[in-house]
Amino acid sequence: MADSLQTVMDYAVAVARKAGEVVQAALAGDRKVMTKSSAVDLVTQTDQKVEKLIIQSVKEKFPTHRFIGEESVAAGEACELTNEPTWIIDPIDGTTNFVHSFPFVAVSIGFSVNKQAYYEIGMHVWDIAAGSLIVSEAGGLVLDVDGGQVDLMSRRVLAANNRSIAEKIVKEIVLFRPPRDDALDHKQ
Repeated sequence: MADSLQTVMDYAVAVARKAGEVVQAALAGDRKVMTKSSAVDLVTQTDQKVEKLIIQSVKEKFPTHRFIGEESVAAGEACELTNEPTWIIDPIDGTTNFVHSFPFVAVSIGFSVNKQAYYEIGMHVWDIAAGSLIVSEAGGLVLDVDGGQVDLMSRRVLAANNRSIAEKIVKEIVLFRPPRDDALDHKQ
């Protein structure tokens, strides 16, 4: 891949912040709510607006990259993962919370090359716990990003299918230490 993963990551963070500003502004106003596949599968105009913003912004910087967006797929676009660099977007992860003005939502942007996903930052215990159980039960390893025992409240997790791969990944990681979930004021 011609673009470094760090360049992609930095741009993803910048775009996610810009998208997050749109989401925050919309939380204060009225939201037009529609349904997709069922009465509990919600989408808002803000979901659609944010996804469009992300795709347009990324296309300006990386015109050859592909996209899989939750709202685009719901509207009938193909959900096809190829070997090409692909951005995978959930514009408002937590639409039900958003619809009810509960401000615990995220702009989720994933990135894949050669059908392999890369990393995500800023996760919380509720994003990690279920996946950790699934990986462990399937025989995989769930560790802290420094290679030690995972602490779900630390918001730092590395999942791998074996110790050898986990050790190689640990050597490549530049540590990011977000505040612990049990130290955050989630009532803001």
